[in-house]
Amino acid sequence: MANRPFANNSDGTRCAVPLGSLFGVRILIDWSYLITVLFAQLFALMTRDPMYSLLIFILYGPVLLLALFLHEMGHVAVTKCLGGHVTLIRIWALGGLTYYGVDRKGAGADLLIAIAGPVMNIIQIGIWAGVYFILEDGDFTNIDLPMYLGDITDATPAEFASILAKRAVQMNMMVLIANTCLPIAHFDGGRIIADILIVCGVSLRRAAFILSGLALLVGSGLVTWGLLLLGDYLIGSQATGFIYVIFGFLCVYSGFKLWGIVVDDRLLEDNLFGRPCYSEDTRQESNDNVNIASIT
Repeated sequence: MANRPFANNSDGTRCAVPLGSLFGVRILIDWSYLITVLFAQLFALMTRDPMYSLLIFILYGPVLLLALFLHEMGHVAVTKCLGGHVTLIRIWALGGLTYYGVDRKGAGADLLIAIAGPVMNIIQIGIWAGVYFILEDGDFTNIDLPMYLGDITDATPAEFASILAKRAVQMNMMVLIANTCLPIAHFDGGRIIADILIVCGVSLRRAAFILSGLALLVGSGLVTWGLLLLGDYLIGSQATGFIYVIFGFLCVYSGFKLWGIVVDDRLLEDNLFGRPCYSEDTRQESNDNVNIASIT
């Protein structure tokens, strides 16, 4: 979901559980992700329904982990195809972090890397929708209906698998939307917006102002929507509302922080707008002698 340049091989390895490596990329699970799974399970146990608890464990455990991992592998694959270097992937409570090396191929190439993650979620949505299609004998009419506790309690194994597939589709859609629609500066959404603006010729300063304003606007809306969902009676609405509130506050915080950076004329210190792939634009807007490659 978010991508960061690395300064040394130890970056991003603290407070995390190592899962090994794939294609030379280390994979870590942050403690915050494990804590999130634990809290989700505790809320599920409050229903005293073992089937619902099992569903939540599978959804927030292997299904979400797979969704986030494949999302980050999309970034890794395109980065490597463009000649970049990736050192590790870190899965945390709100998504994933891909730590990559210096890239000077421009905003256009960076845009391709940014959208590669969401594309992986689109593929997963198609796969889970296919599973749901098979289990429901080709009937998609109920895939967007809300889930009630009674639907899980008395479900047969086939019905349980169908509900799991439906919720997996919804979970991947949430990850997709979070990565393409949330204008958080260091998430894929903010990165995509910044890349598009810069490719279209918008200056770094103006692009940062636009992104910060969008973050404040969208974040305020998400917090309001999430608070309303917290009072809903539908199963899963409370968890969804909590997620909306968290992402909303992240948007607002990101907007205020980026706004302050622009006002203080510190764009070259920002992890998004101070990256090497924007170096040509940066040199046009500043006469300062800044070593862009050293900014992390």
